[in-house]
Amino acid sequence: MLYQNTKYHRRIRIVFVDVRYNSFYGAQQSMHTLATHLDKSRFEPIFVTTEKGELSEQFRASGIPTLILPISPLVNVFGHKVVQYSLIKKIRVAFELIKFNLKFARWIKSNNIDVVYANDARTIAYIGMGTKINKLPLIWYVRGDQRIGILAKIGLYLSDKVIVIAEGAKKTFTLKELERYGYKMKTLYTGFNVPPLNNSKDKSCFEMEVGIPLNSKIVGLLGSITPRKGHHILVEAASLILTHNPYVHFLVVGDVPEGYDDYYKKLLNMVDELGLSNNFHWIGFAKDVDRYYSIMDVLVLPSFSEGLPRTVIEGLAKGLPVVATDVGGVREIIVDDVLGSVIDVGNASQLAGEVIKFLSCDNDENKKKRHEYVVNKFSLNNYVSGFESIVQDLVSNNKVLK
Repeated sequence: MLYQNTKYHRRIRIVFVDVRYNSFYGAQQSMHTLATHLDKSRFEPIFVTTEKGELSEQFRASGIPTLILPISPLVNVFGHKVVQYSLIKKIRVAFELIKFNLKFARWIKSNNIDVVYANDARTIAYIGMGTKINKLPLIWYVRGDQRIGILAKIGLYLSDKVIVIAEGAKKTFTLKELERYGYKMKTLYTGFNVPPLNNSKDKSCFEMEVGIPLNSKIVGLLGSITPRKGHHILVEAASLILTHNPYVHFLVVGDVPEGYDDYYKKLLNMVDELGLSNNFHWIGFAKDVDRYYSIMDVLVLPSFSEGLPRTVIEGLAKGLPVVATDVGGVREIIVDDVLGSVIDVGNASQLAGEVIKFLSCDNDENKKKRHEYVVNKFSLNNYVSGFESIVQDLVSNNKVLK
């Protein structure tokens, strides 16, 4: 047990839950930012996941109490594997989810938890019922615009507050759902602690370390390697870009999540068949992504679905022009031509054209404008204080802390 019950006035205990235990990308990083920047005189964050992995390591390293609540391996699989199960297996999954919800319910009751935060719709299925058994406020943070079927209906029904990361993320819901549950929704942009812009950094040594020839133009894509992120669109665009400039190299930062090995193999085969192997550099997961941003000339995000993509904001903060598809809240970030371009989903030729434009025409003044834009619009203080206000209101309406 992490805590003992107390009869004295205390801080608000909020448990952050994400079942993607081995991921630490945009959604997990934004959750981590919230948990680590809360006012510790008023809030007491705790983190829960289902297995040891990169996510639990990051929370433990930040000094946040972290608990592993195991669930059946039958449930804890990704890459849409559960959808492919037989009917018997799906029934077993449902049974295991009920068991886990009951286990979670016992844990939050014994630890005097006040608020439960679910970082995605899948997490709602793991802990939503257990939260409501204890009549506790449940926050669901919607970070994407992709329709999630029955999980969306469950999340809307069980949640007391639905935070959407951008107005564009509301596309995941039907008009009927927005009319019925709109009173629960609040848009809250992710916030960033943006360091000063450094244009004078010598990047030549790191280029050589990565294996990129000196003075090359570098186009970067940062994100987990899944079809949703559109890596195959970048590969298609790369062949067009290289006909214009054969000295461009493509830097791909991100790992292959469980269940997506076949997609990664298809990408490698595609690159090889197009004769682009020498121009593609697959880095894998990187904790220090700033080093990779520092050698890019253009950042791309050819996604098929997003919320408020963190990498777009990070890239702009580093002064990079960004070319991204018109999904989620991308248009809420890229609001003018200085910042970058918003292109059609799945359009490789459009991606290539915009990348070529920015590779041939950019300057330090534009880099400064992008950095200042992020500092002003995506304030870490606004992000954290906005979330704290939501939590405080939920607790005040639910009960008085003793």
